[in-house]
Amino acid sequence: MLDDAPTPMIRPRLLVRAARIGMKDYKSERDLMRVLRTTAPGAARLGGEVAIKALVAAEADQEERRLSGSQAYSPVRHVDVLIALMAERRKRDMETLAKIAPRPVLEVVGGGRRSA
Repeated sequence: MLDDAPTPMIRPRLLVRAARIGMKDYKSERDLMRVLRTTAPGAARLGGEVAIKALVAAEADQEERRLSGSQAYSPVRHVDVLIALMAERRKRDMETLAKIAPRPVLEVVGGGRRSA
């Protein structure tokens, strides 16, 4: 839910900027399995909290590698994981908001013309 938002992550501005740009092209159905590195049938439908938890773990692993200067660190992988994590969180938040406050239906009242 929105109330139990995680502690903000502090990441280099360039990584976050690249992830924000990449979010516009992210599609769960196409990208989630690749980012999570799984071929399990239906993994793309995991979504929600299960996917977010897996992405948080993958991002933490990348951040640890980045900070330690590991040869195994991949900035491209890190950005991919951040894109997926940010997009999945946004999707979850939007779904939660839609349940809490559905959009009002606009109704046109008195649609006739005014007479002069």
